[in-house]
Amino acid sequence: MTKSSVLTRAIALVVPMTLWMDPAAFGYIRQSFVDAKGVVVPVQRIDNTGIQFYLNNLIVPGVQSSASGSAVTVISPGSDPVSAVTSAAATWNAVATANVHFLPVLSTARVIDPMDFQMTIAIGSTASDLSALGGAVAITLDSYVTGAGVLNGVNYAEGNIYDSDIVLNPAVKFSTDGSTSTDLQAVMTHEFGHSLSANHSGLLGATMFQYASLNERYLSVDDVSLVTSAYPASTASLGTITGKVVASDGSAVQNGLVTMIDTAGGNVVGSLTGTDGSYTVQAPAASYMIYVEPMAAGSIVQPANLYFPASTVVTTNFQTTALGGFSAPTQLTVAAGKTTTVPNLTVTAGTSALQQPYIGVGKAGGSGSIGTVASLAEVAPSGQSIDIALIGGGIDGTVAIQALGQGVSVQPGSVRVDSSVSFGGILTGMPLVRVTLNLTSRQTSTLASLIITKGQSTIALSGVAVIVPPTPVISSVNDAESARTSIVPGEWVAIYGSNLANSYYVWAGTDFVSGNLLPVRINGVSVQFNGTPAAVYFTLGTQINAQAPSGLSGNVNVTVSNNGSYSAPFVATAVPVAPSLFNYPAGSNFYPAAVHLSGAIVGDPSALAGTTKALPGETIVFFVNGLASSSGGSIVSAAVPYTNPVTLTIGTATATPSYAGLVAAGEYQLNVTIPTTLAPGNYPITVSTQGQTSPSGIILPVGP
Repeated sequence: MTKSSVLTRAIALVVPMTLWMDPAAFGYIRQSFVDAKGVVVPVQRIDNTGIQFYLNNLIVPGVQSSASGSAVTVISPGSDPVSAVTSAAATWNAVATANVHFLPVLSTARVIDPMDFQMTIAIGSTASDLSALGGAVAITLDSYVTGAGVLNGVNYAEGNIYDSDIVLNPAVKFSTDGSTSTDLQAVMTHEFGHSLSANHSGLLGATMFQYASLNERYLSVDDVSLVTSAYPASTASLGTITGKVVASDGSAVQNGLVTMIDTAGGNVVGSLTGTDGSYTVQAPAASYMIYVEPMAAGSIVQPANLYFPASTVVTTNFQTTALGGFSAPTQLTVAAGKTTTVPNLTVTAGTSALQQPYIGVGKAGGSGSIGTVASLAEVAPSGQSIDIALIGGGIDGTVAIQALGQGVSVQPGSVRVDSSVSFGGILTGMPLVRVTLNLTSRQTSTLASLIITKGQSTIALSGVAVIVPPTPVISSVNDAESARTSIVPGEWVAIYGSNLANSYYVWAGTDFVSGNLLPVRINGVSVQFNGTPAAVYFTLGTQINAQAPSGLSGNVNVTVSNNGSYSAPFVATAVPVAPSLFNYPAGSNFYPAAVHLSGAIVGDPSALAGTTKALPGETIVFFVNGLASSSGGSIVSAAVPYTNPVTLTIGTATATPSYAGLVAAGEYQLNVTIPTTLAPGNYPITVSTQGQTSPSGIILPVGP
């Protein structure tokens, strides 16, 4: 397990200001502090529309560090850390309901400094870095003010963040290509959440859960709701849920973990009760059931994971309890812009005899297929049945298990002990209990919880299953304009298969990131080449068009992620050059994507209205894919000349372009004068360079 962390560094300013806040308004689990007047103050960014992070220039593929006492390759040689950081930022930028925008990361030689007012990402290198990290895989150091005033020429209010630094543990091996167990993009997505003032989540499958895993590349509804509530955009449409959790004697349940589940729409939101037992959360409009669980000893989520002050009171002597009971839980309707007041939730007293179990996943109805168990959420592709395995104190074949979530149910009679599997150490002698979950096929990811009951004891595994779309399957990776299977770095490619995306989607303005107009994820779909994110242009269930990243050679592992559901790698071959003409179909022919200097499209008018044929002696502009290795993932601000010899063959005639150059992302332009020797007719056309010729089958109509 890899653990992430957040620390805060407070500075008191000279001009005090009282910030009133309802002490119940913990709203999810955010960073906060209690000021001198006893008021709970949430930590908040003021630069949320333009957050500028700097990446230390030593964070490069293959970098080693001995700061931990031994030499460690902190970033694997095949990784792309810049793309990982960029993609992590883009994940938060993509939340349309939140007014949050991370700027393109810049390079810096600076290391971690809490008072330089520069947000730096660096590998831990000093004694103070290592002390702060402890055993965490990474840590975010948020510095905020505890009183209003001016700092470094900027006016700050109480609780405002003035600096955030992210420290990577020099003893951990990070990667973006899957070569190590710690995914840098997932870790950075989590740490950026901390920089937005998020604390850790009580939901195991949330991005802000304390242990890093691959699914943290994608935000859960809880994460989206948190950032929307903290930094609402004009498009935000949330309702408010407010209530109180009390013991049977009426006393407050302090710092209890509250979970709200919309079983119809898939929304799952977590929060925390305040010192008076109350909670207030903003959530998407829906109908919710609500339950509360303790952060008791032995729980997966404990007070230390949420960075409470040592003096914080946490009520632990109660059972996991649902409003209305788990057999027929109360459903509360939350409307956008409205407040729903929840009746007091009175918990059942007593400590559960059940311990939080370790979790595994296996084949539905099977036995002996559970290789490992851990205190982590399990990612489960939908449209199938799976077994969830549980092993822990008090859990045996007599437990009852209930699943809460959209499109997930327990198969009746499936709870059983798998005697063919045993584990040692602290789990010696404990039975492995399996339960089969039926998962309805879905298009987006959601979280599901398991409620385990034995006699009078109940525990919850909140958000333990991350239910994602069916597993994508890649059948081929081709040049986007032909059936050629080799790919060129920087060119546009077409990926074919099944379950690649949930719907037809093409680039939209909301996908663009300032400074980089090529989105690496659209509609929840992303593509990686050897772990490096690729610009994605078009998605369909059976096809994705993407731009291959630069720097590829030899065999390349191509993977697709559809809203958190990952394909197996498909091995493609990268070559330095393999030209093909951009083209379009009309009638029974394929024509080159070419235009007259006037901008009119070249084509056969009898096949496509509005087109005109190329004329002998006329200069025509053609567009070519894969002409040479080029930079992938960024726009072209100015044309880049292509200096290698290139020729266009039209029928038996050849022509040399008067201009050849890269003019757009992955797109080369050739200005070619049509030979005067050509008589009117339809001619096969190819382009050649560096001993490579484009595929045949493209027709150029020559007029008049």
